[in-house]
Amino acid sequence: MGNVTIKKASVVVTVPRKDLIEVNETHDGVMFNFKGGGHFYVTDNSLPLTTKAQIKASFDMVKEGDILFNLDNYQHPASVNIQPIKK
Repeated sequence: MGNVTIKKASVVVTVPRKDLIEVNETHDGVMFNFKGGGHFYVTDNSLPLTTKAQIKASFDMVKEGDILFNLDNYQHPASVNIQPIKK
């Protein structure tokens, strides 16, 4: 199923994708909620609304592969790496 990596400055969090339950936009950043009640709250008052929406949509719409959320890059905050199916 892949991994989710969240990067902000020197902090890098990588978890199996199945452990990230949801991504929510907040008034001052983004919150990542994990299985077992854990969460990772990124506060960034400069984070544009469109960037928050791209982050949430990437998680909600792409179900396969690895996702990298680079919260330092407002123009391209999410990237997906999907490996082709081997026959």
